[in-house]
Amino acid sequence: MENVRKHSNVQLVTSEKQAKKLVAAPTFKRFKIITESLVVLEKLKSCITLNRPIYIGFVILELSKVLTYNFHYNHIKKRYMDKANLLFTDTDSLTYEIETEDIYRDMGENLNIYDTSDYPQDHALYSEKNKKRIGCFKDEMNSKPIIEFVGLRAKMYSMLTPDSEKKTAKGVSKVVHSTKIKTFQLSSMFKRKQKHERKYDSH
Repeated sequence: MENVRKHSNVQLVTSEKQAKKLVAAPTFKRFKIITESLVVLEKLKSCITLNRPIYIGFVILELSKVLTYNFHYNHIKKRYMDKANLLFTDTDSLTYEIETEDIYRDMGENLNIYDTSDYPQDHALYSEKNKKRIGCFKDEMNSKPIIEFVGLRAKMYSMLTPDSEKKTAKGVSKVVHSTKIKTFQLSSMFKRKQKHERKYDSH
């Protein structure tokens, strides 16, 4: 949720006189020297307008938790019990390893809680009935079975399907984790606790 109290102003300063003036201000927060003639100064806002309904965001997050817990305990665990292993959960998502003869047949028996509008149109479960419907769960891989999952920590995981790879690594550049990080590397770190390093030279 956006907190306007944390907003700040950033200024690029090129003169010593201006820098001293800004540093002396009560709203001064911190600075960073870029070069001998360039400094970045961060200041707190002197006036804040509380125009973000934080309470609404809080309620939405709490309702999301209720839906998620209800799905986990009253649907997944109730149906599969010990055959359902929760691999990881996020704010509004769950990833499971489930032992069953046909997961899509199982979903079809409770299609009212799923949004399958992104499935291929020739898929048996394809339907636009619950498209964008609040409270319905979506198959993030759109009917593609996950053949390998590796989760190292919060916001750092990889899911491999027969023809694609989905990776998330919070704090790592999208270019790096989309082109340099592979599922097998995460897997080797998880299973054998190996360390992968890469160094890049600037030109």
